[in-house]
Amino acid sequence: MTEAEQRRERLRETLAELEAELAASGSLDRELRARLESTVADLRVTLERAEGDAPDDEDHHSVVDHLSDAMRRFEVTHPKLSLALGRVVDALSNLGI
Repeated sequence: MTEAEQRRERLRETLAELEAELAASGSLDRELRARLESTVADLRVTLERAEGDAPDDEDHHSVVDHLSDAMRRFEVTHPKLSLALGRVVDALSNLGI
């Protein structure tokens, strides 16, 4: 397995962890949960595109911006969720996204 493949696999694992944290965070309001779930779905699509054709920088920046914003909002109120979001952002950075 190449280094890039290992990084993508780690990102997939990290996304799964984030989804588990979202599922366990019962105190999120519906709108916020929906936005985060949508961002995670967008991230999965972006990852699939990056594995195929040339990545679309605009899509990547949009998803990373959404995740970074969410991470900052949750630092105090939902620290586990914030950590999971931070791991996703770090994994994206390692992939050059």
